[in-house]
Amino acid sequence: MWCLSTIFVACALISAASAELLSQWVPSECTRSPLLLQHHLACPSPWKVSSPRRQKPGTPKSVKFNWKGKRHPSWEGPYDCVGKYCTYFNRHLNGGMVFISVESNIQIIDQFPVHPTYSPSSTLSTDEAPFYAAQIPGKGIGLIARRTIHRNEVIMRNTPALLVQFGPHIDLPSSQRDDLYGKAVRLLPTSRRREFLRQHGGDIQAKVDKNSFRLFINGKRSFSGHIGVYPDISRFNHDCRPNVNYRLDNITHITTAVRDIRPGEELTISYIDGHLPRHERQSRLRDWGFECTCPHCSLPAAEVSVSDLRMERIRIIEDELGAMISGEEEVDTSLGEELVQLYDKERFWMYIGPALGRAAVVHAMVGNEMEAVEYARRAAEALAREKGPTHAETLSMRVLKEMPREHRAWATGKKGGGRG
Repeated sequence: MWCLSTIFVACALISAASAELLSQWVPSECTRSPLLLQHHLACPSPWKVSSPRRQKPGTPKSVKFNWKGKRHPSWEGPYDCVGKYCTYFNRHLNGGMVFISVESNIQIIDQFPVHPTYSPSSTLSTDEAPFYAAQIPGKGIGLIARRTIHRNEVIMRNTPALLVQFGPHIDLPSSQRDDLYGKAVRLLPTSRRREFLRQHGGDIQAKVDKNSFRLFINGKRSFSGHIGVYPDISRFNHDCRPNVNYRLDNITHITTAVRDIRPGEELTISYIDGHLPRHERQSRLRDWGFECTCPHCSLPAAEVSVSDLRMERIRIIEDELGAMISGEEEVDTSLGEELVQLYDKERFWMYIGPALGRAAVVHAMVGNEMEAVEYARRAAEALAREKGPTHAETLSMRVLKEMPREHRAWATGKKGGGRG
């Protein structure tokens, strides 16, 4: 599998070219959301890159820390340390996990609920899994549905094989970072290490760059950025209109069906932002060494042009709806309905939650209760899949569905055109 990224979940590909931007990135929950009516959540300050104190790798286990918490006994280490960052190993998490970070973060992630499903990869061929691994012509190994997988069904839950704090990934000289990563990966059990090394990329650094997701660990008094590598997820091949969505919940990577998937059908996710026109999608995917031949990229030229025009129209409508929701323009509910129709026509179901949410909000703003409730119902279901059941936008849509007149959007807009 090649590099994965999306703009709608709090995770993204890490690459050497974009590493300098990491220190300024905060989770999507901290940005203005039209589904929350521009109300900010309580968000920590962006994580700042610092230069760690240089220390020779191989610090003994007796290294002292200015931290008085207790570490779970399943964690081994610290091993090789550079400044305040050390390597720790947990053989009980999903077949083995190495963690390069400050020790205090272990206590935080030990509090996260972790329920791996059908992993590590050695379980992919078991009868209990809803899929099996098989050779896909022109793609290599992929995943095939063993039975009908229903919409919103969780397919995999995975913890990373390698989790690294931003600091050592960005600040260390390449030779020192490569040495640190190499020693960390060698701590993994043989089967887990084999799956890690099987991923796309010439060396360990390249494998991390090409296959990692960005995530954040939030403690009561700390907020630190990390990247995680999930070898099991590399079994999914790419499709520009995939049948599987993914999100991160703390350090757990979750994949969920966006529609019913038939037995024998390949399971796919999108490695890139699917909002792009075909020529841009193709260009980005070539960076991972393949030419995309998914059904959407293989459409006749005339249909590709229509699809690209739809995506441009989606961008225009989303901007207009944002202005309506913020009170800058009169409300036209027909634009919300058109937006949802465009997503459906594009089979763009992995990102449809915010579109449904916008339609629900603009109907609520002009007091269209029946329409607002129905769009909110669909939005809450999709957002639970895309962003998680406790995400602020999901909860906002549930309030709109259950108590529309109590939602902060209710009757706040000035009626304009369309059905409003």
